[in-house]
Amino acid sequence: MEGKFDTVAGRDLLVTTGLYGLRTYDVTDARHTKPLDTYHPPEVLGKDGYWQDEDMEIDRRRKLIIGALDPRDDDVDQTSCPGIGQLSAKNRNPKCRSGFYVISYANPRHLKQIGDFVSLPAGHTTSCIDNCNYVWTGGPARRDDLAYLGPFEPGGRGDGRWEGPGERRQDRQHRTDDRGGLHGALQPGRPDRRRGRHELAGRRGRDELDAGASVPDDAAGLVPSGP
Repeated sequence: MEGKFDTVAGRDLLVTTGLYGLRTYDVTDARHTKPLDTYHPPEVLGKDGYWQDEDMEIDRRRKLIIGALDPRDDDVDQTSCPGIGQLSAKNRNPKCRSGFYVISYANPRHLKQIGDFVSLPAGHTTSCIDNCNYVWTGGPARRDDLAYLGPFEPGGRGDGRWEGPGERRQDRQHRTDDRGGLHGALQPGRPDRRRGRHELAGRRGRDELDAGASVPDDAAGLVPSGP
């Protein structure tokens, strides 16, 4: 579980993440904190199936949560991605969902998904770069369909994807352009085989997203999905 603080409409806000998904609290009165809303992604099975986001990022300027989704979450599609709990087999399964969500907390009483889930072959953590104009997504380990990056070498994690403690990690890392909003359709760039890294450039949406607090539901394809 992790949390970060911000101020919205003059009120002190705590944004948290955990197995439950994403949650907001009014902490203006620290003695009487008030839960405001919870966002549980529709692709996640069960009330405690969200994973991971130990290093959750928030864009305070645009009031956005960048919520990473690890492939070891509990997927609603148990046929494609079977198993409950953080099973290492999910790391290797290309059908297990991973990537990140963008959630608006401009209205902290109504968390709202912006755009589509951004699907990537990584999703343990997503970190902001350059004031969240870009985000960097990495981990937890390479999938079976990424053998072209080089041989899988056994290591400390026991799933044949890491070289071992203290050594070079062979996980997947991705860069996404977030300057004008995020879309599900991404264009792959050239893989860097030396570092196990692959850049992805996102399709740009409208610049008005930078205004932050109020984004129309029909804004340049950024139609919210989910509740």
